[in-house]
Amino acid sequence: MVLSLFLKPLACQQPNTDGFFVSQFLQKMGLSSSQLYNFSAPVCSWKGVFCDAKKENVIGLDVSRSELSGSIPDTTIGKLTKLQTLELSNNKSLVFLQICGV
Repeated sequence: MVLSLFLKPLACQQPNTDGFFVSQFLQKMGLSSSQLYNFSAPVCSWKGVFCDAKKENVIGLDVSRSELSGSIPDTTIGKLTKLQTLELSNNKSLVFLQICGV
């Protein structure tokens, strides 16, 4: 049992990283980790995730046709400081709580 407690953190993304913010977004919007995403793999290898040349920052996210729904928390993809493109088309009902501080 102790061994499993030490290994569990290795299977998820580190807090306050692009991988953490994307995984939190997907999970909070209703996508389970078993659907198309291996959250223990580097974020730049995930389907629909596009990173800069150094593979340090997420610059694009395409989650179209992913059946996402709910309010988009600003504490998830809103924290992706280098994000340039976001594709959310053909999902369920999505609600933006705050856009550009308005």
